[in-house]
Amino acid sequence: MRGSRSVGWRLAVAVPGLFLMLLGAGVAWGGAPEVPGPGAGSPDPAPRASATPVVAPASDPLRAKKARMSSPGEEGRPRREALDPRCLTGRALCVDKTTRKVRWVVDGGTVTTDDARFGSPELPTREGAFEVYAKSRDHVSGLYDTSMPFAMFFSGGQAVHYSPDFAAVGYAGASHGCVNVRDYDGMAWLFDQVQVGDAVIVYWS
Repeated sequence: MRGSRSVGWRLAVAVPGLFLMLLGAGVAWGGAPEVPGPGAGSPDPAPRASATPVVAPASDPLRAKKARMSSPGEEGRPRREALDPRCLTGRALCVDKTTRKVRWVVDGGTVTTDDARFGSPELPTREGAFEVYAKSRDHVSGLYDTSMPFAMFFSGGQAVHYSPDFAAVGYAGASHGCVNVRDYDGMAWLFDQVQVGDAVIVYWS
């Protein structure tokens, strides 16, 4: 009996140890269990943002408009470039009645641009090529008794000058034929740049 008890005790100790050894070997042989990938039932990962910027197609309306505006001679060309050919040489006050702008142009380059207002249909601003023949810093019209600061005369009594009325009411009014400018500081600066004899070109662009 003593011998059989000894054998049984030894088997009770050895069997669990053997089981643990076999379990450990199974894990080592088989490795870690596989994690199912995107194709094995799990949802696809979120798409990664592309680092390459999206380029608009050539047919994009905005790009087409910009292309038209940058092409000289086309309808979409920016009006700020619509200079009369007579403005491209020397020194000239270029008065554009279409865009209602007066530009100071030197050797074909626009130095400044100011809003402008012109005469009414009954007293229109004359068109053509003129020269500044007189300047008067604090001029007052003897005919209409109105202030004409920084007046630069180019055709009879018509002049380019600052207009308080234009500054106050804008295009709701009109001049008696002069070229009104509503920027006081801009007109004061321009008056000091322009010399008697400089060209004045009044035109429709």
